[in-house]
Amino acid sequence: MFAPANGTRSTNLSMIHLSSSEFCCIERFITQYIQTRDIEPTEGARQRLLAALEDYPRAVRVALYELNAWLDNRLQLRAFHPQCARAIDEWVNQRLRGIWEIAGTKNPA
Repeated sequence: MFAPANGTRSTNLSMIHLSSSEFCCIERFITQYIQTRDIEPTEGARQRLLAALEDYPRAVRVALYELNAWLDNRLQLRAFHPQCARAIDEWVNQRLRGIWEIAGTKNPA
């Protein structure tokens, strides 16, 4: 059983299988999940994830992709990679530059 250092929540998920020979602890999984879902990394967010994980149907072996999919469905979240944010920002900036050029104005920023 996993027990967080502060003792406020626990879950029976102790190890998450990344592959047939690799695994990570629940704390590392939660950190990865927070980063890839663009969630603010607060203690409250960690506790909400631990609370959600208490309802995860237990299995002998818990695979990373299965747990990600289960949490995404339960929390209605999607993976968000930092490179996507940069690509979106670049696209928006290009569109705005085009609009400013057409309007004959300068970037107000």
